[in-house]
Amino acid sequence: MFRKYIEHASDLKNKGNKAYKSGNREEAISSFQDASETLEKLLMKSLSEAQERETETRRLLAVCLSNSAAARLLPVDGQKDPEGAIADAQRAIEADASYAKA
Repeated sequence: MFRKYIEHASDLKNKGNKAYKSGNREEAISSFQDASETLEKLLMKSLSEAQERETETRRLLAVCLSNSAAARLLPVDGQKDPEGAIADAQRAIEADASYAKA
């Protein structure tokens, strides 16, 4: 069950990365947020009880939130979402303060 959650979140992250690279801010944010929610559910369900699993989950959560923060800074109609970017970056730090990009 643990691996299924991780794989699903990774697939969503990859979808977000693709959307980000093509400049599709909304799709990127949506994918990264969906991945983040999946990982937060995993943490809440205690399926990541083993320390290494919790570490892996928190790291991937930090990556998804950091990516979402970056996506929020993509301009759409000349507008960016710096407040949302800051909120996502703060959540990334809370998830894994050791992740260098958070």
